[in-house]
Amino acid sequence: MITELCAMIGAFASCFSRGRASGWFAVSLFGMMIRLDHHGVTAFVRWLKLDPKWYNSLLHFFEASSWDLSVLMRFWQRFIPKQIPLFQFNGMAMMVLDGIKLSKEGLKMPGNKKLHQSSENAGKAPYTFGHHFGILGFLVGNLNHHFCIPVTAQVQEGVQAIHRFQGKKAPQVGGKEKHSVITLGLQQAQEAARNLGKPFMLIADAYYAVGTSFIMAGECLSDQGQRLLHVLTRAKKNIVAYEPAVSKGGRGRPAIYGKKVTLVSLFTQKKQAFTTSVIRLYGKKTQISYYCLDLIWKPAKQKVRFVLVQMNGEQFILLCSNLHWAPEDIIRAYSFRFKIEVSFKALKHLIGSFCYHFWCKKMPRLSKKKNFDLNQITDRKLQEKIAQKLEAIERFVSLGCIVLGLLQILAVKHPRLVWKKYGGWLRTVRGDIPSVEVVLSVIRDEYFFNFGAFRKTELYRIIAEKQREEQYLYDKDVACS
Repeated sequence: MITELCAMIGAFASCFSRGRASGWFAVSLFGMMIRLDHHGVTAFVRWLKLDPKWYNSLLHFFEASSWDLSVLMRFWQRFIPKQIPLFQFNGMAMMVLDGIKLSKEGLKMPGNKKLHQSSENAGKAPYTFGHHFGILGFLVGNLNHHFCIPVTAQVQEGVQAIHRFQGKKAPQVGGKEKHSVITLGLQQAQEAARNLGKPFMLIADAYYAVGTSFIMAGECLSDQGQRLLHVLTRAKKNIVAYEPAVSKGGRGRPAIYGKKVTLVSLFTQKKQAFTTSVIRLYGKKTQISYYCLDLIWKPAKQKVRFVLVQMNGEQFILLCSNLHWAPEDIIRAYSFRFKIEVSFKALKHLIGSFCYHFWCKKMPRLSKKKNFDLNQITDRKLQEKIAQKLEAIERFVSLGCIVLGLLQILAVKHPRLVWKKYGGWLRTVRGDIPSVEVVLSVIRDEYFFNFGAFRKTELYRIIAEKQREEQYLYDKDVACS
């Protein structure tokens, strides 16, 4: 298992134009994996026992021009299906898109701004100051055991000016440029689907239930003209749609939209038409009632499948751009969206992907009361410095995504070996596949207490070259006594 882990880390060497950058990537990736605290880059130096003189070089790696984050993440997207099969449902691979808002107190961190939390979770403040990340993940595994591997991470709010500094163009929607959280998220999904060249179903929450999502998904085509992206979201409560227009003949422009339908009212008006069924959701059998109809949705400028669902006393509406999917499949597919929340928890609390400390010293100090307009900055050198710091933040989080994915791959490929090596105790073992935390515990134990497994690997050679010489902290006589 350790040999395979080192081999997987070594496979990323082709993404770097310089061998030194490839070495620092391996050090950073493994350092993030085995550290026992989340104190940024200093934790890599501390737990790998690196010589402190390499600290600045390690920081520079996250801003270096010798590697491109987009190239690395495209390789990561193609690397995943070679190690573990993508989760297939109704003949389509599945991807999940969601955002996470992180509190950051740094007033000189690019992309920091006042954010509104619309979550129903009472533990979240209505407003916070920090970064809004959009994260895209692939579902992998099978119907009995599947999980979400993050494949891209991007700061998506308050960065329009910084993207201009970086020379990035805004996403295209219907031939027009539009810069928003939704267009940036759909752009991530478009690039991932084109990179793999296979059709995907994109699952997202109600935040993405806008016409732009469906339009951009319809524009994602392969070189042969095949559609590569469909969208499945939860609708907002005030959604309305239209029946197809009935041709009346005669002169004049034919009607496009027919009778207006308020979807929420159908829960009462079509109560007798609902179908009752029992399907498996979130690991257990659940009784649901649903009503399905295809209507024209004006924001998307196309016909969309609406599924009205009643479950456990709750009512909600799902939208799907694929008109061939059965209602029960749509309901079950949307339940897979929760897998990315599990990945968020692991990235935040287990891997420490969001514990970064990159800021720009010469950047104007931000205000928590009013967002600063970076378009006012005209100094080209300062613009480049701000762009580098944002790139460093996204690179740090992306490395955390790769670490989580590698641990998930090892959990599926070597479950028995992981359980055999695990020295801890669990009150409840939920399945044969170990959790990411269990795999991480085994790797740390192997590194700190059974280092022989690492000695013959290329990763050990790279780390050993940068380690400091062991020094006695106490006098020998004092230590003996």
